[in-house]
Amino acid sequence: MNLIFCDESRPELLYSERAKKDATYFSLGGIWLPKEEKEKIKSKIKYLRNKHNIKNEFKWNSVSPSKIDFYFDLVDLFFKEDGLQFRALIVDSNKVDMEKYHKNDSELGFYKFYYQLLHHKIKNDNEYAIYLDQKKNKDPDRLNVLHDVLQNANPWSVIYRVQAIASHQSEFIQLADLFMGAINYKYNEINSSEAKLNLIYKIESYLGMSIGPTPSYTSKFNIFHIWNGGN
Repeated sequence: MNLIFCDESRPELLYSERAKKDATYFSLGGIWLPKEEKEKIKSKIKYLRNKHNIKNEFKWNSVSPSKIDFYFDLVDLFFKEDGLQFRALIVDSNKVDMEKYHKNDSELGFYKFYYQLLHHKIKNDNEYAIYLDQKKNKDPDRLNVLHDVLQNANPWSVIYRVQAIASHQSEFIQLADLFMGAINYKYNEINSSEAKLNLIYKIESYLGMSIGPTPSYTSKFNIFHIWNGGN
């Protein structure tokens, strides 16, 4: 069984012109790991929390000089754990044609982008449980539809569930938030926090390149940049 924990960064860019004044790109991302690795990795994250006295959720917005050593250790943990993988989908909000591709429904567009994030990393003859960060939807059936569409598109795999959970319940959703925050910071050319820039440099030192699109075969830290409005 494979577990996928997903979050998003700056989704308001899909529906708010005001939000575009200070950012252009938004992202969806997820942490992939085998179910049998989950408790071991959670224990290692707990150790780092205790070591650095981190009581609350860890996420991109919480990166600060006083906590930077914790986040450095967290990045080290991710890249040293063979079982952990990350994939992100980057979208230029100015190129999203909501009318052509998404029936002028930003929520529909949002979940179609989630489909693109997930579908291309689902492998045949595997089983998946997918967890998304909890959010309010106008259409309460969105997750059921996403499940069914993913299952129909991947008939040789089993999608056991697509379920919403609160981010405070999952260290892996928080880890996805951290990496997506770093990617968005880089793409939107924000430079206001030295601590956040140093964390980006830390990630890039592992990647051996600046944060940006990666080849499709890259599995550890994969970034896919959609160049058009997507459908």
